[in-house]
Amino acid sequence: MHYYSVHTYDTLEVENKMKKWQQRMLPPLAIQNDFLLDAVFSFTCLHLAALRPEKALKYCEAGMQYRDRALSRLQVTLVEPSPEQCFAMFHSSVFIGMFSFALPQVYPENRDTSVVEVLMELANLWRGSGTIMNLSKEVLGEAQYNVDFEVMPRVRDNPANAGTEADHVLKRLGQMTNELPPDQPKQPYHQALSAMTIGFESHVQDGAHNDLLAFTTKCGKDFYPLVIANDPLAHLIMVCYGVLLHRIDAYWWARGLGQRLVKELSQTVVPLNEEGQAIWTWARQGVRLVD
Repeated sequence: MHYYSVHTYDTLEVENKMKKWQQRMLPPLAIQNDFLLDAVFSFTCLHLAALRPEKALKYCEAGMQYRDRALSRLQVTLVEPSPEQCFAMFHSSVFIGMFSFALPQVYPENRDTSVVEVLMELANLWRGSGTIMNLSKEVLGEAQYNVDFEVMPRVRDNPANAGTEADHVLKRLGQMTNELPPDQPKQPYHQALSAMTIGFESHVQDGAHNDLLAFTTKCGKDFYPLVIANDPLAHLIMVCYGVLLHRIDAYWWARGLGQRLVKELSQTVVPLNEEGQAIWTWARQGVRLVD
């Protein structure tokens, strides 16, 4: 816990208020809730693995043991949680999701893991976080839930990303969605693009990455099957996400992930028109993939 409180917490958040909470308030909460303590330890092990590659295998295996124990203890707690456990349950689920996201970047045995599969696993885990939030609202009551979870309307200046190349690509992908044949469902593409735009605007405005990562769940369950089926437009949307992930490459838990995603999708041949090929070229250049 000392290493987390001195070092690891600082790699999670951008906003100072949340950094202070992660450093000062989360450790006491974790000590009171073993399922959160194990989840924090699991993520901290991966941070140590990233900093000490010669001991990465040892730290990652310890982290997986903590992760498994956190999941087991969390599942038991979910049966009949107390009001005092709700906030800790939510944060435990977040750390477990971040562990899944970070593991391929630092674990020698997982270097070749499919990035699409990593994103799908994170989506499943964080949907569980949403379930925990709904359960917490039942246990706490809506008024106390809003206090504990600080539910506040998000206010952002939408023009923050105006004029950037990524902004133009996102808008063009929206137009390409509207140009699909009348009998082809457009909602999965629009939902994915909407989630990605929110994440991009948030990151451009204040450097935050939470909404960028939330794309994995907010893109919707119907989007991933399109990617797996090698749908051309879904692939273009996903490679654009790779470029946006590359913007947070400085974080150890995301290092190389955007580039690997674009590279992975590049290995599948999908039919594209000239404009689609141009977006592919832009994406490869955006993550510094050289032909």
